[in-house]
Amino acid sequence: MYAAVYGEVLKNLETLKLDLARETPLVQIIDTPRYPLKKDKLGKIKGIALGGFLAGVLIVGLLTIQLLTGKNRKEPAV
Repeated sequence: MYAAVYGEVLKNLETLKLDLARETPLVQIIDTPRYPLKKDKLGKIKGIALGGFLAGVLIVGLLTIQLLTGKNRKEPAV
């Protein structure tokens, strides 16, 4: 008699496992996108300041290279 009860319990457990597997989704949605998406743009003032700084660094670097290589020096007139 215990064997029959044990067999029925096992059969019910297997049925419950299959039902649970059927109800559980395969793909779970974790997060949804938010619209409209934020646009990360550089402002006009920041762009002008950054461009001016980079241009200044570039000009100072070029003038330093010219000074060190001697292309900017004048030869004395004979």
